[in-house]
Amino acid sequence: MSSQFSDMYVQNNDLDNDWRAFKSGDKEAFSRIYHQYIHALLKYGYKIHNNRSFVEDCVQELFIELWKTRTNLSDTTSVKFYLFQAVRYKIIRKVNQELRVDFLSIEECDRLSLWH
Repeated sequence: MSSQFSDMYVQNNDLDNDWRAFKSGDKEAFSRIYHQYIHALLKYGYKIHNNRSFVEDCVQELFIELWKTRTNLSDTTSVKFYLFQAVRYKIIRKVNQELRVDFLSIEECDRLSLWH
């Protein structure tokens, strides 16, 4: 086994262990996952949405949600893939939510006859 492949295997195995520990409430494991992926997740998010502040909020909200729902999370074969997919869906859901709020605001104006 090459040294590079061996190092990658050990790193992935450590992340798998951290994921399981995080799901059990280990704050240090959660911190390691956060620090391992935060910059890459932000960079990925900036490619999806051009508002940096919006993306930063989404990523922070994702990690808060992960901590709150950790006991219900499934095991994963790739922590990296899981997090990247979660960030993508979080950004899309938040954009759609904001669009719905704007749409509801227009409906509310119609209901209140503010356009007439």
